[in-house]
Parts: sequence; structure tokens; C-alpha cells
Amino acid sequence: MVGVTTIKGTVTKFDFMNPHVLIYVDVAGESGKVEGWVCEYSSNNHLSRVGWDKNSLKVGDQVTITGHRAKNKAHALELQCPECSVKDAQGNMLPQG
Repeated sequence: MVGVTTIKGTVTKFDFMNPHVLIYVDVAGESGKVEGWVCEYSSNNHLSRVGWDKNSLKVGDQVTITGHRAKNKAHALELQCPECSVKDAQGNMLPQG
């Protein structure tokens, strides 16, 4: 699917807030250098309705995240789409918002 990017890395910060939930992830880049990514989900109110809370992700958690990358190729993903997902280290998908 055009525009879908998948990253795998370590959660460095999880902001369960309005207007959008933010997941910060350190990802090993192609050169081996660590890249800081930010993933923007819908509001905490919306996500809480499907089971998310402020403890859904913790610093140090390993995640695989699929989303739409910023058009300017910045290390940023937008996660408000049917094909977007957040998976834990075991490959279990967290509820989609």
C-alpha cells in the first residue's frame, strides 16, 4: 500500500494526552545509527474507548508500528487509518483506534 511504513524499535516516551496520543520510538536506521521517530495516534479519549490507557506502552517496550510517513520523509508516522497498527514484542496488535 502506498505511503505505509513499518518501523520496529524501543519506546522512549508515551504521551497519552489530547489532542493526540504520541509514541516516541528509537529505531536502528539502515546505517545502524539510532533514529528517533514520533508516531501520532488519535486522541486519548478515542483510544480509551477501545482499551488504551496511560500504561498501554512503557519506556523500554519493543514495538512494531505501521503508519503513514510524513510527506517530507521526516521520522514521523500518522496512525489514524485502517491499515495502521501498533504491535507489542510478541506481535500482538494493540486495539486500533
